[in-house]
Amino acid sequence: MPETLISALVWGFVDQVATGTKIELVVDDGEAARQAVAYDRYDQGGSRLDIGYTLPAEGTKRRERLVDALWDEFDFANEHDARDAAQVLVRDLRALRPTKSKTFAAVPIDLYTALLQDSSGLLRTRGPANYAAIFERMFALGGGGGSAAQQLVSALSREGEGHPKWLSSILGSAAPAYVQVAGDKALEGLGRDFPAPGGNQPAWLAGRNTPYTWFARSWVNLCENGWTARMPRRRWVDWASSVLRTSLGMGYLFEMNLVRTMVLSVGDERSEEAVLRAALADGQPLLRWDDTARVSDRCVREQVRGAAREGTAAAKLLEGWIQSENCPSPSDHEDQQDGLGSWLQVARAWANERGIKKTVREIAAAMEGAGDLRPAKNVDETILYSLRERSEGPSAQDHYALLNRRGRYFVVDPGQEWLVALGGLASTGPSKPIRVADIADSLASLRLQPPIPSIIRRLEASGLARGSHDADEAIEVQASF
Repeated sequence: MPETLISALVWGFVDQVATGTKIELVVDDGEAARQAVAYDRYDQGGSRLDIGYTLPAEGTKRRERLVDALWDEFDFANEHDARDAAQVLVRDLRALRPTKSKTFAAVPIDLYTALLQDSSGLLRTRGPANYAAIFERMFALGGGGGSAAQQLVSALSREGEGHPKWLSSILGSAAPAYVQVAGDKALEGLGRDFPAPGGNQPAWLAGRNTPYTWFARSWVNLCENGWTARMPRRRWVDWASSVLRTSLGMGYLFEMNLVRTMVLSVGDERSEEAVLRAALADGQPLLRWDDTARVSDRCVREQVRGAAREGTAAAKLLEGWIQSENCPSPSDHEDQQDGLGSWLQVARAWANERGIKKTVREIAAAMEGAGDLRPAKNVDETILYSLRERSEGPSAQDHYALLNRRGRYFVVDPGQEWLVALGGLASTGPSKPIRVADIADSLASLRLQPPIPSIIRRLEASGLARGSHDADEAIEVQASF
């Protein structure tokens, strides 16, 4: 559920500002504080969590405040019309629901609507993944300065053509009291400087184009370069969700490939140059993308599952070596530009000293054990569900997915708006010119390498390609905003 990611980042920033202060999640007057919040429920089934639903339901004081605010703003002829408008508004704010989800998210069109839900409530689980920390770390790995969450809060708090002030005022009238408290904390934090929550970028990643670089560059572009003023806010949120889910899925794939390759290389004799090229997937796509192949040949499910299994197994093996066998840690080499190569050299020396045959046997056993998906289930599902299409039905399609399902196969077949968003963010801002080569460069950063004709065909289908077919990478791409 992409809205989860935006709300998680906003809540992460609130927690950063309100250190030591607990915000009680009281949804309606007179109720006790809840353990988690979501916008609306899909079914009436029970949950182990006490979840409060923040949609202003009929019969509540919040619904009455919403009706009154709409009536005052639009001067409806009667109360019935105001109530109809309130019903349309609360339903329109409900986001697309993934097929298996038991809850609905609110579309986080501003700071306060982003706080109408949290990860625990939307996922109906205690202790969900800390998405805010994950994105802050990816932002730092990509060379982003400061906080990704702080930039998001700043962007969501802006008002203008894309998000009129009256809409925030009306929505705020029906929000639970805790939303105002949390939102005010976040706004307070915009004027403060915080240490980068994601830590430092390793020196060996500096200057490299990776999925992390794409995330940091695209996020800063989207949050700072005038997009909020130019775009309808709901469309801006769709782009932000697309950036987050693409970065999460491809970032994890990149990490799993990196860890797997480096651990395997400790026990083999490949050249350092070949190992580093494979570890960083330099010139090597992490997912196959060939629109002309048979659907079965395009399926990427095993690529995702294999990377998750083997990457998780390699990470566990490396952790055991470091904790119990005195293996050098890669973190000790993060301040070196050739840190990966430097670690490989000392790790191979360590393996030879303890016995290379023993090391090779342990690597083989770990990879053989990787056939069991259970230890890697969370990573596998994070990658797959971040990238795949989510939909309630044919009338509510997800146009921002990278992967789509064709029968029992998952294939790279991005939704039309996915490529529009990626192309727009390949520019330096709204209305700035780009060419097909710029989009190809962005895809390469994500470790995706479709043939240029495939990119052109998709841009033409979106009405964005301009120029001669013979120009290929030089074809100009029409700005979407």
